[in-house]
Amino acid sequence: MHRPMEEDAMRNELEAYRGQQVTVHSWSNGVRNRKFKTLELALGYCRHHIADLSSIEVFVHGECTADSIISGIQLEALVERG
Repeated sequence: MHRPMEEDAMRNELEAYRGQQVTVHSWSNGVRNRKFKTLELALGYCRHHIADLSSIEVFVHGECTADSIISGIQLEALVERG
């Protein structure tokens, strides 16, 4: 279970990435790389492939900035929040 401060941080992160396109990249042969219109849709895809979560990275594409990468513990927390 996440603490309130962690919940606020995750909510802020989701809000910051709202409306940006996302690519789910997997190093696993069993999970296809896919593009999504929202982070929420990408997280749903990650939930579907929860067994391979350690091999997945989520790239949030910024318009004028470098892509942000969500993986590891950070990705796990967002997926669990579901």
